[in-house]
Amino acid sequence: TVNSVMARSLYDSKAKVCGTVVEVHETKSGHIFINFDYDFPEQLFWATIWKDNIINFTYDPKEYLLNKRICVKGVIKKKYGKPSMSIYNEKDITFYEDEMSGKNN
Repeated sequence: TVNSVMARSLYDSKAKVCGTVVEVHETKSGHIFINFDYDFPEQLFWATIWKDNIINFTYDPKEYLLNKRICVKGVIKKKYGKPSMSIYNEKDITFYEDEMSGKNN
């Protein structure tokens, strides 16, 4: 488990990245970008839920994730000079409170 600052040292590695969702943006094409810790373009890390994967969520990620402390797991890639990750379903996301209580270990 790493924070959004440490993610940039783990490109092409599978990891769990934790931080606070400060901005959620839906593109015109329906993809959702989740920015951690700082707003665009200063975000330290961002995750993407591609339009085709939104059906894999039982909640609306745009509304539900904003201002939450979350962890996402997957492969860290370098996109536009910053670390990012694709999220395929809600199982790729855990909530910090659950992490601390041991629910998602």
